[in-house]
Amino acid sequence: MKITILKYTVLLLIVAGCFTSCEKGNVQLLEGTRWKLIGIVDVQTGDLIELEPINCNEYYTLTFDTGSTFQTFSSVNELQGIYKADYTNQTIQIVNFGGTKMGELGDGNLYADPFGEMAIQSFSLQGSELKLYYNDKKNYLKYKKNRRLK
Repeated sequence: MKITILKYTVLLLIVAGCFTSCEKGNVQLLEGTRWKLIGIVDVQTGDLIELEPINCNEYYTLTFDTGSTFQTFSSVNELQGIYKADYTNQTIQIVNFGGTKMGELGDGNLYADPFGEMAIQSFSLQGSELKLYYNDKKNYLKYKKNRRLK
């Protein structure tokens, strides 16, 4: 009788451990991903603004190199920073942001500003879509997955 109870207890612990591991395995991470901006969305109206110029694949791209560093390209400048992401609460904090921010073309400043002054606050990462919310969650930068890094 004790051996049977012990067997069932061990079996339940193994099954519970599998479910816990499976849940952790389903979390998408930002690390090692590259994204291309689709546009800026107004949360209230749903309107999407495509940023000019739109004729270059490198403009308005975002790469999460590691679990804490990223780089992005505006219309002219390469910018980089350090971030902290809380995947449980889907919050993100840009801890350090820098780079040259001169001579932006078109809507380059609209793209770069949320990373610094307007402070990106949270994110949504689902499949091949990333949303970075800013301006008290009134707007978000909407990205599509560009490709996976090495």
